[in-house]
Amino acid sequence: MNRLYSETLAGYWPAGWVHLQQRYQNIPFPFKNMMDERIEADYYWKFDDWLSFLESWTAVRQYKMQHGESPVDVLRPLFEQLWGGHETRKVSFTFFVKTGLVI
Repeated sequence: MNRLYSETLAGYWPAGWVHLQQRYQNIPFPFKNMMDERIEADYYWKFDDWLSFLESWTAVRQYKMQHGESPVDVLRPLFEQLWGGHETRKVSFTFFVKTGLVI
């Protein structure tokens, strides 16, 4: 996963993506900061669900437009081996929320 995210797709992420990577801590925020929240969410996906999620990434689409093939397809055999077949697995996400007050 890190190979796809940080190596293969390096340079294909949109400019604003850095804010997500920094958990919105350095985003210009012209409001009185009220709360920074971290929300954990768990899902149970099959292998194909996870591949569809990867294919939805902007950087994957940009890569595919430039190279004519999806990096997810190229790495699929490795991902399938690591996933361990087509069993359902727990997939966890962390969402970051920044809230502010307009004064």
